[in-house]
Amino acid sequence: MLIQAKSFVTPKRLGAWDKLALQAGESRDTSVTIDPRTLAVFDAKTNKWKIAAGDYTITLAEAADSPVTSVKVRLPAREFATGGR
Repeated sequence: MLIQAKSFVTPKRLGAWDKLALQAGESRDTSVTIDPRTLAVFDAKTNKWKIAAGDYTITLAEAADSPVTSVKVRLPAREFATGGR
């Protein structure tokens, strides 16, 4: 997942994953939830984890080098105390 907000850019991060055991030709729906703290960076001045407000690109992939689709989401700014949720 490539995370971008305003001028802030972080490397791609694995937000969530699921492993399914499928038979040949079988398909199944699944869902994953991304913990918002995965998007945060630590601010040593305030001793808090922060998510910058902005547009974020979430990419669904079969493997790190095999993206399937992407969607943009707009998130508000958010802070987490150290060790908090």
